[in-house]
Parts: sequence; structure tokens; C-alpha cells
Amino acid sequence: MSKLKESTTQDRALVFLKKHYTQIFSKAGDEIYCEKEKRTRKESGGKRADGLLCFEKEGKPYTISLEAKSHKTLNALISSTNDEKFLLQSVLVSSVLTLLTVLGFSYYTLIAWYYIAFIAIAVFIMGVFFTAFIFDFLDLDSHRAINVVNQLKQYPANEQWIAFSKHTDNLLLNSPFKRKRNHIEVLEKLCRKNGFGLLLVTRNGCDIKVCPTPKKGQFLYHYCREQEILKAIKKQE
Repeated sequence: MSKLKESTTQDRALVFLKKHYTQIFSKAGDEIYCEKEKRTRKESGGKRADGLLCFEKEGKPYTISLEAKSHKTLNALISSTNDEKFLLQSVLVSSVLTLLTVLGFSYYTLIAWYYIAFIAIAVFIMGVFFTAFIFDFLDLDSHRAINVVNQLKQYPANEQWIAFSKHTDNLLLNSPFKRKRNHIEVLEKLCRKNGFGLLLVTRNGCDIKVCPTPKKGQFLYHYCREQEILKAIKKQE
């Protein structure tokens, strides 16, 4: 199967999304603003979204952001352990075990406090390592992270989309980093958890894998070309 360039994936995703929102919000029509490579303001991170769509909905700007990936940015779609969350939960579980151990020895034994302190330290250290081992063995979805999901969070919008090519999908299914994890399943779960849309781009069209959850509020002010976009979507009287 021939490979789609990332720029081609961007273009096809934006064309599809423009048609998609035109059909849903028929009143928007040709006034949907749709452009590639739009940057957020410096105070909003100064990051560049691969695509931005905007139109008027109930008299207010409704914004859609896009992040597109291809086979060249495959690593951004491969799930990995969320080390910060992994360590935090291991420490929390170990802390609870340590507290129960201290209370148990304090109330039901006559052991000196310094022995109890030594036991508590030993239980805490062993608890962290044991809990981490169990979490690693279980390989829970809640401990997984994907870079593209964190990347899309930097492009605020009422609806946010990740688009990836079919060739990338095939590579993920046969990734040497797969271990016992299906990266596509993890990506879909993280998209649902964060309210992101997921779009599969092929040479024959686009397939919505996950629908985004709309967010209330106005997000256009996060982007550098806010006034230019507002003028573009302003309806003719």
C-alpha cells in the first residue's frame, strides 16, 4: 500500500471535516474557515495546530482543531507508560500499606517506636517496588500515554481531532514496540477519555473511528489570527 504524506493526510482530513461540519450545521455553509498550520498565541503556548476550522454557531465562533500524523511520525502514536502517574499511584498504594502497618504495630504490639519506624520504612520501600511490579505486569490502560494526545491538548477548541493515515494504522498493528498492547485500542480509549475525535484517512476517503465530545465556551481567542478568522466567518447581512 502506498504511503500518504503527512501534508496529504492534513489536506484530506481538513476537506472531510469541512464537509462534515457543513452537513451538520448547514447554516454555516461556505462561511466555514478552514486552514492549515495555525499557531496559538504566545500566552497560550505558541504551539502550531496542523489545521483549524471555525464557523458561527448561535452567534459565537465555534472552533475545531486538528493534529495529523503519518508513518514518519509513528512514534507519536505509540503508547508508553505514563511514568508520573505510574509512580504516583505506586507511592499512594505503598503509603496506605505503610500507614496500616504502623497502626497495627502501634495498637497491637509493645514494640519500641524506633523499631516500628524501621519496619515502616522497609514496608514503604518494598511496597513501592511490589506495587510497581504488579502495575507493570497488569499493564493497565489507565497507566498509558500517547504523545499525540498530549500534543492535541495544546490546541484548545470546541472539538479536537487526531487524523492518521491507513498506512500508519497498519504499521501500528505490526509495531515492534507492540508488546501485549494494541496501540490503536489505547489511542481510541484515550481519545474517548479526553473527548477527542479520531479520523482514519485513506486514499478512498476518511473514516471516523471516534466522535469528539463538544466543549462549551469560546476558544478562538487562543489563536494568533483571531480577528482575521472572525472576519472570514462573519455572515453577510
